[in-house]
Amino acid sequence: MKIHSLFLLFPFFGLSQTVEVKYYNNQIFKSDQIVEYIPREIKPNYAQNHYSYTLINSNNISVFKNDKIVEISLENDTINEIELYEIFGDKHIVVEEKNTKPFDYSSKESLILKDFNSKTLEFERKLESKVIVKDSLINWEWKPIKGTEEILGYKCKKAITNKYGSIKTAYYTEEIPISDGPFNHTGLPGLILKISSEKNEIIAYEIHKKKENIRIEKPTFEGKKLTLKELEKEINKLNNKYQIEFDNKIKNQ
Repeated sequence: MKIHSLFLLFPFFGLSQTVEVKYYNNQIFKSDQIVEYIPREIKPNYAQNHYSYTLINSNNISVFKNDKIVEISLENDTINEIELYEIFGDKHIVVEEKNTKPFDYSSKESLILKDFNSKTLEFERKLESKVIVKDSLINWEWKPIKGTEEILGYKCKKAITNKYGSIKTAYYTEEIPISDGPFNHTGLPGLILKISSEKNEIIAYEIHKKKENIRIEKPTFEGKKLTLKELEKEINKLNNKYQIEFDNKIKNQ
């Protein structure tokens, strides 16, 4: 059974309602040892349920954005030692960082516009500077899998994707037949209430529905414009740059 055939049973454009969903975005750690490597002064920023986001969907338009971010920092920590065992095997390398950089809250900010009339996606992204990405809605190539889960009283079915080389599981409810979800996720025959991956979990914690549509003001995006493919190239360039800088730092120890 294919997801797109299910979607025909729940036409998105026939709906007349407004849905507001609040999500938490949490990072998942495999072990307590990994958490210990996080500098003490920024560790509180990795607490569960700290970063909240709101999705508003009405009249075939949706906006997803972060709620106010409460900055957390601890004083009097100036030196952080990171022991790197797993990456380098038997070779024991200690990297000493003085005056640890403040936590980068801009990495948690998000502003995403999805227009289901024109089937377009537009959002801000912070690289070395802010860029604007505008392209078609992403085809996530979802595949249904067995199993259900109840989230906020809604029965959710499951689907997975390996788009962009990362396996994600979506939990969506056909009780709210809107093909939308957190961040840039769409394409299922129901509202996505949870997205989980190896390192991250996005989960709804509040849902509000109104029978009438409201007018959503589209945000104004300003900055260098890229397509999704162009964004991917820019990210790869930055990753290569940071890897070279890190390798040079290790060599100089």
